Amino acid sequence: MQDSMSAESTYPHPWAFRAFAAAAFTGAFSLPAGRAMLALSTVLLVVGMFRRRQRPAFPPVVWWALAYVAITIVVTMFGTNPHRGVPKLTKLIWFAGIPVGALLVTSSERLRHVVKAYALGAGVLAVKIGIQHPWKAQLQVDEGRLASFSQALVHAGSMTDGQRLMVGGLLALGLVLATRGTARRQCERWAGLLVVIGIGLLVNLKRGSWFCAASVSGVFLAVRAGWRYALALVLVLVSLLALPTVRTRLAALRHELDMPGGRVTMWTKIAPGLIHDHPWGIGYRALTNKTMRWYAPEMERRRDHLHSNPIQILVESGWLGLAAYLMWMACGLRDAYRCQRRFSADPVLSSVSLGLLFALVALLANGLVEYNMGDGEIVLAYGVILGTCAGMRGGGACARQDTAAAASGPA
Repeated sequence: MQDSMSAESTYPHPWAFRAFAAAAFTGAFSLPAGRAMLALSTVLLVVGMFRRRQRPAFPPVVWWALAYVAITIVVTMFGTNPHRGVPKLTKLIWFAGIPVGALLVTSSERLRHVVKAYALGAGVLAVKIGIQHPWKAQLQVDEGRLASFSQALVHAGSMTDGQRLMVGGLLALGLVLATRGTARRQCERWAGLLVVIGIGLLVNLKRGSWFCAASVSGVFLAVRAGWRYALALVLVLVSLLALPTVRTRLAALRHELDMPGGRVTMWTKIAPGLIHDHPWGIGYRALTNKTMRWYAPEMERRRDHLHSNPIQILVESGWLGLAAYLMWMACGLRDAYRCQRRFSADPVLSSVSLGLLFALVALLANGLVEYNMGDGEIVLAYGVILGTCAGMRGGGACARQDTAAAASGPA
């Protein structure tokens, strides 16, 4: 243990990394706190690199992210609604977690710190949801604003929170599998955290995060623990059908496809019309409900996005922006895969890094039916995952300095 601590002290920018780990923890349950910690980490990193006269050497995932941002900025400035879109471009700044993570996560110990931090933060969010949502739901029923408790509980749920819990749950599952059979007490603690996150995910009542978390967790268990554990997960999920709220929520899926003004309307009428009329894009967050209703009058009010990352990005940033986005995410998946392969011989780090890979897969899968690239909370999650995986593939200048130390194995 002492050797690992002395080795850790040789890694560059320790305070910048601590702030980045704090951003991973707080970003899982608080957007303002997560952004504040990421900003602090960025400042500390820049100051430290300036003092050491270091030059950052970014991996491809960072350059493709910058390409996407540059294309989006230009399209927004010359798009259909720059007065609406340009002020919102500041949201893209928070993808800074990718280059910051790529330069700071330079060892197996730092990798584990980041994964643990986000998983613990998701646990805080789960406790918060488990307490607040039932209370809010009952309050709405008592005040007569909603007819039933289950309806009010659905109304209290958040798609953003569901995806944060999904990511935290997959990272916690990686920690459970990493400590299974080697550290019983740690395994029990991480398993307890996983149960808490699972309850929070259930109470949040968002089907997209349910399906992505369940399917990806099943694959994770089958790959890492064996099909018996995956089958056990299936049995647990089937048993949840005994809950009336869960059955009602799933039964409502039958009306999702034929509901006027829903996702099908967005994807088959509004998006094709916008792409035909504006192949180079309309600009970031330039889409309005008025424009959507011009293409589809039956569109439900108050909606101003298309509930799908690829479709929304194509409409906003055009074909060039979509190409940059696809390359960006392809590089991120490649980094996550390489990170996992780097530790394939180590059962502990292999499970931890596999949790990162599956968390990214789950986010991208959920992004097919949700525009999670536009949620500030999920942007922080993307930054943590993509930055950490890029750092551990050896892409940054700082990482090259620590190759020998990082290759020495887990702490």
